[in-house]
Amino acid sequence: MKSKQTKTHINQQLLLESLSQHDSLSIRQIMELLSCNRQSAYNYIKKLENNGYRLSKHKESGRILYSLFPTEDDTLQYTPLSMDILRKYTILHELENGPVDKDRFRKHFTVYTPDELNDMNDHVLLDVGLTQYYNLIKDLTKNGDIDLIKETQKYCLTGKNVPLQMTLKAMELNELNLALTTISAGSVYYEDLKNIYHKTNVLLGYVDENIPHAGNYYIYGRKSQISENVKEKLELLQKYNYKEHLLQISYTSKQGQPLSVLFATGKIVYSVEKDAVYLLGQKLSAENEHGDIQNIIIDLSTINDIKETTQEHSCYNSEQFTDIFHTMFGISIEPPVSVEVRFDIHGNIERKIRYLHCQRPRSAIRTDTEKNQIIYTDTIRGLSDFAAYL
Repeated sequence: MKSKQTKTHINQQLLLESLSQHDSLSIRQIMELLSCNRQSAYNYIKKLENNGYRLSKHKESGRILYSLFPTEDDTLQYTPLSMDILRKYTILHELENGPVDKDRFRKHFTVYTPDELNDMNDHVLLDVGLTQYYNLIKDLTKNGDIDLIKETQKYCLTGKNVPLQMTLKAMELNELNLALTTISAGSVYYEDLKNIYHKTNVLLGYVDENIPHAGNYYIYGRKSQISENVKEKLELLQKYNYKEHLLQISYTSKQGQPLSVLFATGKIVYSVEKDAVYLLGQKLSAENEHGDIQNIIIDLSTINDIKETTQEHSCYNSEQFTDIFHTMFGISIEPPVSVEVRFDIHGNIERKIRYLHCQRPRSAIRTDTEKNQIIYTDTIRGLSDFAAYL
């Protein structure tokens, strides 16, 4: 069981992450997010402020909403990559094929007792001794990255830091969606599969009223929120011919300002990580749809009203927006930046970089054999999201 201090730390991180991803949160939303009472919600806000985070509050529709100020320091903050992080990743990777017996797991690695033969054949390289190995296992268990199944005494992944990454063609996505409709309530991992089924519905534009999927749920160790509001907005959008006609969209900005734009839809983007749907397209002048053009992104959940016009456009899935989509690393239309990152080839780093390369059509990799490094180059919109990924 996690200690009170650990739970407090986890809730603080969860609140900070949610404030970073949303424009604002009410006390009621914070209570639901953290499963706590009103006083505890205020305490968590106070703890963030005591830790140096700047929060603002404003009143909207009779509710007090809290927002997170962006930091004045534009320097990207991230946890330095250490040898222990790489060692822990090696241990996690060994569990990706399924649970492993507790007593046999150590023998998967080059970690030996004094009376064992140091035979490196068929063993995963792990440059630590016996004591440090058990300390790494202890840290991974304490942080919730792995768990020990009591009934079988086997180590397994919890899913906390192992995101599911898949690339599916449109037909394959339809087939997956159809297969998931046959999953019965008594099946193993039913709840997780039901959540995946809902996500495929969002990607395909389907709405299944038989699945109660609008509430909060956990997936991959972090809390996500599929709201009734997003489902309603998707249904609303489907009523209009957004692929060919300009839309007059009224929405609320991140600063809480009501805005109305004449909008040409270029792409509809669903971010699995942010669990949100975005409209990527062009903002045009009301007087002349061919003048004063600006690319913008609209969070679907912020839309208040949509009106279809008779004016036509040719932006949907155009070459321009396909190019923007392929260079986006997060939800960003900031100017593309050419990046080059060098990684020392250690553990499973090379495999991970090659997998990233497969997901990024504009990227390239090469190897520097003299320095034992793999070099990754790419053109990226959303540099901060890329840095966070690294």
